[in-house]
Amino acid sequence: MNYLRLNFRNRIFSHFAGLIFFAIILIIWAVSTQVKHKMKTTLNAELHNTNTILHEYLQARLDLLQAKGTLLAEEPRLKAAVDTNDPLTVKREAEKLLSLIESDFLLVTNHKNEILAQLGNLRIAQNSIENIASIKNAISFQQTSAMTILDAQVFQIISTPITIKNQFGELVILGTASIGFKIDVVFLDQLRELTGCQIGFVNKTGNDVSNQAFFSFQPEKLELLQSQKNIELLMQCAIGGQDIREVQMGDEKYLLLSTQFNKNTGNSLLLLLKSLNEAMQPILKPTLNMLLTIGVIAILISLVLSYFLAYGVTKPVSKLALAINRVSTGDLESSIPVEGYDEVAHLAQSFEQMRLSLKKNIEELERTFTQLVQSEKLATTGRLMAQLSHEINNPVHNIRSALESALKKPRDAESAATLIEIAHEEILRLSKLLRQTLDFYRPGSVERVALDVNKVIEELIAVSEKNFAKSGIKIRSRLQPDLCKVIANRDQLKQVFLNIMLNAKEAVAGTGEIFIATTNLNKSIRIEIEDTGGGIEPELQHKIFDAFVTTKSKVTGVGLGLSVSYEIIQQHKGDIRVESTIGEGTRFIIELPAE
Repeated sequence: MNYLRLNFRNRIFSHFAGLIFFAIILIIWAVSTQVKHKMKTTLNAELHNTNTILHEYLQARLDLLQAKGTLLAEEPRLKAAVDTNDPLTVKREAEKLLSLIESDFLLVTNHKNEILAQLGNLRIAQNSIENIASIKNAISFQQTSAMTILDAQVFQIISTPITIKNQFGELVILGTASIGFKIDVVFLDQLRELTGCQIGFVNKTGNDVSNQAFFSFQPEKLELLQSQKNIELLMQCAIGGQDIREVQMGDEKYLLLSTQFNKNTGNSLLLLLKSLNEAMQPILKPTLNMLLTIGVIAILISLVLSYFLAYGVTKPVSKLALAINRVSTGDLESSIPVEGYDEVAHLAQSFEQMRLSLKKNIEELERTFTQLVQSEKLATTGRLMAQLSHEINNPVHNIRSALESALKKPRDAESAATLIEIAHEEILRLSKLLRQTLDFYRPGSVERVALDVNKVIEELIAVSEKNFAKSGIKIRSRLQPDLCKVIANRDQLKQVFLNIMLNAKEAVAGTGEIFIATTNLNKSIRIEIEDTGGGIEPELQHKIFDAFVTTKSKVTGVGLGLSVSYEIIQQHKGDIRVESTIGEGTRFIIELPAE
């Protein structure tokens, strides 16, 4: 009962605390979702601002290079050197100027696009000049910039025309001067330091970007670039468009913005990546920690409140449960306490009324039962005495009649012997009746051992077969070879089997068969004894094992054999039942527990 009471209290605890816990989880989820949404919105704005700043920086860098290119093209000494069309002269002047303009390279061509000098990290063959669009434009008096791919390396080149006025005052192209810088990881590292974002560069030609892609990630993020899957994902996003999108790389989510390198290089893209995890962690983690702390405090408070609530509810319920438990164990004297005016008090009052009513009814039932038992004892004793007197009176009457006839001096010795034989049979019948009555009412204790029922049946058949054959009855058997043993008394089992076989012999009353079979069941064995007699009337089948019930018409039947057999099987914790059909025969089924 204490367990039930505590279990009820625990249920109140769990329901109340569970509700609070669910509410706290819901609040944490809602707050974290809202914070994440706002953080994403803020990061999107920051990424756009970073993109704007980056483009301003790149444009300023480009403008500076264009200004340097213009100054370089206007340098008189370079013009004079180019006008000589002597590569050594041009190279000597170019070397002096390269250190002043801070460019990664300097390329000078004449008006025929022939290379006069190339310095720095740019190395280009003469036959590749035609592929550089900015030099073509410079020959046409236009200063332009272009992305150029040379030997799988990407360069941004600003080409400026070198001009001079002829005697007619017209501008004449002497050649071109090209400067610029290499797009590589070193350059991207500078942009990463400037923006605080992971940086990628993709120069796409159609959808093929595999040979012109560079990435600059922080050292702790470099493992992401070791996955070909991540690199392909970034390049696909670069090709896909210029909207901000979320990409998952490893265990982290990133916001990715794909944008043109500058307005004159539509095929060259920059990728800006901002880690959502890193951006949200400084804000989201303290917020979640605060909410969790508040949640733990709220749960503790709810547990304290639920304890007092549970105590207030379960105290009267526990008293009622204890009182009901006493009643359920048979203590109808203890009253059920009724306290207060709530539903529990109303329930207690109802149980108290039920206890009083139950007590009254039980007392009346006990009185009625005592009277019935006494009446049944008297009635049973009367029936037994009357039936026993009747059973004894019949043989006594027959003995008396036979002896009186013998005393009247019968006609001959044969008649006298017949009368004495009748008296002797009736005395044997009376002795059998008294012995079976004693066995029925005083079965006594017997020794039981492990028995093979098959052997008991075989022994019984061996001693009975000839006697039954004289009456025209054949005994057949089908005994299971591996029949389980049972714990039983050999003589009592023989008595049971013999009683049933004798009943079968009487039932057949002529030529017929008795069939005996044994079978193993799950945890028991079954013995079936079947005859081909006339069967038992349906109204007698349900009381065939009652005392003094017999189906025999001869004087040999006293009606105790099956009753004694039933008691013996019950003492062996077994079961015996009968199945019979008029005109077909009777089957007795015995089941005994296996050893």
